Amino acid sequence: MSHDKITDHGKAVIGPHGPSDRWYVLSLLSVNYFTLTLHRLIISFIQPPMIEDLQLTDTQVGWLQPAFLLPYAVAQLFVAYLGDRYRRRSVLLASLSASVLVMAAMSTVNSFTAFVLLRVLLGVGQSASVPAIASMMADCFPPRSRSTAVSVYLISYTTGIIVAGRLGGRIADTRWWTIPLGDSTVEVAGWRMSLLIFSGIGLLVMLLLGLLLREPRRTEIDKDVGGADPAGSYMATVASVLRVRSYLALVVIFLLVCTIGNTRDHWLARYFHDSLGMTLEQSGWFSTIWMQSASLAGLLLGGLWADWWARRWLGGRAAVQLIGMALWIPSLAIIGSSHGIFLLAFAMVVFGIGQGFYIANLWTTTFEVVPPAARATATGLLNFGATGSALAGPVVGYLYESKSVEDLGVVFAWLSVVPVLLVLLLALYIKVLLPRDYDGPATGGER
Repeated sequence: MSHDKITDHGKAVIGPHGPSDRWYVLSLLSVNYFTLTLHRLIISFIQPPMIEDLQLTDTQVGWLQPAFLLPYAVAQLFVAYLGDRYRRRSVLLASLSASVLVMAAMSTVNSFTAFVLLRVLLGVGQSASVPAIASMMADCFPPRSRSTAVSVYLISYTTGIIVAGRLGGRIADTRWWTIPLGDSTVEVAGWRMSLLIFSGIGLLVMLLLGLLLREPRRTEIDKDVGGADPAGSYMATVASVLRVRSYLALVVIFLLVCTIGNTRDHWLARYFHDSLGMTLEQSGWFSTIWMQSASLAGLLLGGLWADWWARRWLGGRAAVQLIGMALWIPSLAIIGSSHGIFLLAFAMVVFGIGQGFYIANLWTTTFEVVPPAARATATGLLNFGATGSALAGPVVGYLYESKSVEDLGVVFAWLSVVPVLLVLLLALYIKVLLPRDYDGPATGGER
């Protein structure tokens, strides 16, 4: 990759609001992340026929989540650095190519061991994407509009979850698909067909990015400011991030958020399938449409609100996150204790709004305290710091399989305690840590 060192091949005009084609670049990055979301989350919505076909236990199904998340996080200790030192366009294309190939191979597995191995490869393959995307977005949008841009970008994630749940579940509800091959036909199980179709979607997106995505010029990088030399070594770049106390606090907060998110992603549709008697398509749709649609609103509102508030108070972005976490407390309690459709839908709407408030400002709060030359590395380390949350999947699976919990709703009720701790940590971060480490532009407000 030495021939692919940082160069600026972009031809967009750079203005006070960023490159003239910044929204075009953002749209392509969003399509990329939408596809990665499909690939990593589809197994959450096809569990029952997959379990039957491969003779899996609920504990084994639970381990399929950390089989992706652990290598995904650990690999970012190393591959995130690529996004700070090489053309991010090339990093994204290589990462998506790996994801497409692994998804196709996953549709052929016949054992738990093979499934785990391929989930590991999927995690490693996708690990370089998000840090490179975060770095590209920070170069396309200045701090004053960064939360709004991240909000628009993350619509791809929420849309990806909805599509994975509805389309993936619908395909898997068909027990067998008949595929004509010349003079003969081949029967493919529905859950395998879901994997194949999503792999094909990834191939089309990969071709689209290869034709249309450009490499933005890197901005705000000064080796004399911020503690990270843009040509610095791997260890120097990592050290420049880990010495920031506010950043370490953000990692702990993200770990707790991911514990809730991973449990929701892997088990919520299964909860509705088992406890409410829904089909795969119905449970995939119900577990995503209310929460993720509300998250879209939370993203847009949370991004605009945070950009406005951050111009007046340096704690504005984190304060929006705190409010979002406060909304999780009653919503999780309701999700875990009620089987009423309307009440569950209301609780998922509230949860989704809070989710949008938090994730709209995840990268932007990080970029307020880390050196600009280490953005991709900081994003990767953030994901690595959430490694422990990957155990949520197998722990819940074991509890459910062993009948320690008769209903998965109990798990979600227990989780309502975690956002209480999150609110307290964010308050401490805003009051004590952020004023010491803030490295963003002057706001003209409270400092």
